[in-house]
Amino acid sequence: MNRLIITLLACLGVAIVGTSAFVARVGAADDKKTPINKDLIVGKWEVVKSGDVPVGTLFEFKADGSLILSLSIKGKTMKSEETYKVDGNKILHAEKGSKDKPEAETIKSLTADKMVTTNPGGRETEFKKKK
Repeated sequence: MNRLIITLLACLGVAIVGTSAFVARVGAADDKKTPINKDLIVGKWEVVKSGDVPVGTLFEFKADGSLILSLSIKGKTMKSEETYKVDGNKILHAEKGSKDKPEAETIKSLTADKMVTTNPGGRETEFKKKK
């Protein structure tokens, strides 16, 4: 999603400094011993707190493995489609049709209404499940 978010932000006219601007890049723990309930991730999630991701960004994880990302800035909304799969406590995702290696995100915690992720740099992103 890192490449995708940078592209979306650029299309919306948002200045990007460096390469750390990202939407929900997660990846702190490599502990595959703590698998995530795949069913809990399905649904719409809104970013409520983040150092990297614009608050209000929506991620819609569908049961068929597709992921819809919706980002609104300055009154403009951009959407993008990705594919994902849950592997242990990781989300592997890539732009739909991309031949690039999927990005691996780590879920720090996941309940029926809250998800917290961390990026490789340790920055947290908090999501609230939309009803």
